[in-house]
Amino acid sequence: MKKCPKCDLNYIDDDEDECSICKNVSLERPLRPPSSGKIEIDEKVMLIRINQTYSMGISAQALYDVTRGVWKVGAKRDRVDFAFAVYAGIICEVYEINYWEPATRYSKFLQQWDGCLEGRWQFVGKPCERLHEKYVGKDISEYFSRGNANPIMYVNV
Repeated sequence: MKKCPKCDLNYIDDDEDECSICKNVSLERPLRPPSSGKIEIDEKVMLIRINQTYSMGISAQALYDVTRGVWKVGAKRDRVDFAFAVYAGIICEVYEINYWEPATRYSKFLQQWDGCLEGRWQFVGKPCERLHEKYVGKDISEYFSRGNANPIMYVNV
């Protein structure tokens, strides 16, 4: 058993230099070890899994772009206050949502999008420093049921 130099978690794989969480999640800010037990989310939140678009060393702007859109979401989107960027069950960033707008080709992320934009939405917001310490780096994988492929999950809505 080894201790991860980034987060101090113990892990078993002797062939790796860091635990699987730190290996798979690269943030500009330090990653906190996952807490024991389920994290309670108190706010009205949209969890957005970005497993398909996240990459190691992603910039803050690119993380925002892949998190904000292009999502096939209904009117329920207007009842959330925050969006959590989630990769491999770990919260990468918390965004305060200012408003939602129909997806357009103006986003840098959408320049790579080949799909239909009709009925798809993107939020406009900013990182929420007030909730950063509370949530970023925390494991919320228990919120997602096994086999659920939907990248969007609503909490407290």
